[in-house]
Amino acid sequence: MINEPLIKNTVIDGIEYSCIALGKDDFAIPRHMMQGEKQNGYIYRDGKLSPWTWDAFTTIDGIRYFYFEKTSLKPFSSIAYENRSNALVLLRELAEALTKLSKDFVAPQLGLLPVYRFYILDDNSWLILPQDLGDLFSLYYTDEDRFLSLGCFAKGGTEPSFTLIRQFAQFLYYALTSDAPYQEKAIREYNYTEFPLSEYKSYLFPKLDDKTIGFIDFCLHASSKDMRKINGNKKPEENLEWFVEKTASLSWDVENKSKDEYKKVKEELKNNGSVQKFMQKTEQGAKRNNFWRKKGSVIIAITATVIIVGAFLFSYISNLLEPPYTKDMEPTEIIYAFYEAQNELNVSDMTAALKGCKAPQESEVLNLFVNKQTRMAYEQFSPVVRADEWVNEGKPSFNSTMFVYGNSDVVVTEIGENKYQAKLKYYSPYDYNADESTLNNAAQSEAFTYVYDFTQEFELAYNKRGWWNIVNVTDPEISLIEIIKTPYLDK
Repeated sequence: MINEPLIKNTVIDGIEYSCIALGKDDFAIPRHMMQGEKQNGYIYRDGKLSPWTWDAFTTIDGIRYFYFEKTSLKPFSSIAYENRSNALVLLRELAEALTKLSKDFVAPQLGLLPVYRFYILDDNSWLILPQDLGDLFSLYYTDEDRFLSLGCFAKGGTEPSFTLIRQFAQFLYYALTSDAPYQEKAIREYNYTEFPLSEYKSYLFPKLDDKTIGFIDFCLHASSKDMRKINGNKKPEENLEWFVEKTASLSWDVENKSKDEYKKVKEELKNNGSVQKFMQKTEQGAKRNNFWRKKGSVIIAITATVIIVGAFLFSYISNLLEPPYTKDMEPTEIIYAFYEAQNELNVSDMTAALKGCKAPQESEVLNLFVNKQTRMAYEQFSPVVRADEWVNEGKPSFNSTMFVYGNSDVVVTEIGENKYQAKLKYYSPYDYNADESTLNNAAQSEAFTYVYDFTQEFELAYNKRGWWNIVNVTDPEISLIEIIKTPYLDK
């Protein structure tokens, strides 16, 4: 779901008006909104923009509203319900309207637009509220309301000029499912991998063309290279021209749905085996990522972190333009180099040979890399004890702010044509079998190093430029074999 502003009619001085709720009337409207010239909103109808003005504020039952000439309208959220069958056309027209409005009027926040500025009129035209009213919503709304109106559409790693294209793709996803793709906390904390539309299809939109689903998936997962190729140097709202153009040929064979119908479908989905597997993987991944964010965390200056990550990304992007350091290696050598880079927390080297896929442990290593570099900058030491070196040195004691991480005893074997299996011992302070309460306590009075049997499979392909690439990496199979009480010096 996303936020649904309350809309109602009221009579003021004998005249009936429409009004939209801002929130509880518990603080004063900013003075500049009470006097002087109001900012115009716009109605977009039949390809033309016409100015629209609101009248004033009123309070009804303790709720502050702004009111205007009586109008029959619905909130943006109706694209998933009574306006669902026409959602693609409506969203194309909204995108088209935004390309025609001035930059100052559109005024994206971090490249995104809050849905409380958009309303659908009975004739399927759009009412777009001015920025000053949008600011008032933000003032009156709770944190949860602001999240469900704007924050749930944010996704890290989006190129600045691509943000509105991705947001409009999320609007299409919402219209099909009644959920924003990243609104669930576990999904945001586990690599922003949304619940696949393909799993919803037979339940909610069986007649929808796969081309339309593919377009949405592309926009949600476009690589930085693809995003930069599409957007060039345009502003986010200017890039919506691309969205309008690409969606012109898409079909939208979708029926309207009620909230009860969505609720029934989502109850049925809970018993679907692939859905259960997806949710289990997502929740476990979110717990693991949360653990790594907590482990070794320190109070740091945000700017320092930005510099560290920025330097890494610059190096990473620069390396994309050059042949990888693995170009002269054979497949087994590449896989050994992959695990060596993981031990070194070198994400650039770990992913150098990857093509069209992502290593499951990449986010984990990136979290540790940032923690390590930050601790090195502020405290002149690394919190990470490299596992293979620790084992070779006889498992010595170390400072309580440090932890063991990495792998040892790596063995790579060929299991098929261009397919390989790696078996190793994996050392981590993370307990894959722990429950939520255990994981929430990252600073326990006693800590442990967990040792796992770790199996992972790779598929490689030889490219036209003359070297091997890893084109697929499986999720690892992990089995606990030993628990070592962490030998702290100060215990």
